[in-house]
Amino acid sequence: MDKEVLHCDAPHASDPQWVAEYTGSILRHFLETEIQNQPKVKYMDHQRHINERMRSILIDWIIEVHFQFKLKVESLFLTVNLIDRYLEKISVTKETL
Repeated sequence: MDKEVLHCDAPHASDPQWVAEYTGSILRHFLETEIQNQPKVKYMDHQRHINERMRSILIDWIIEVHFQFKLKVESLFLTVNLIDRYLEKISVTKETL
């Protein structure tokens, strides 16, 4: 078991509800999982009905909506990541996009 307490969790190291001793292993797991699940660089080559320009228009619109509603930056990054991961796996039409 990993017993590494990161600097950011040091103030909570004695509180068992924070499980600060597992922070290092949790973050390593998230990083490994993120790397494994990133979309391939050329995933748009497999799309028959849409192209990079259409994806760009969609992402621009999402950014506008993001700023209009003053959402958190993390939600924008997550949204773009989910779109890319979806488009890597599923072929979509222009209308569906």
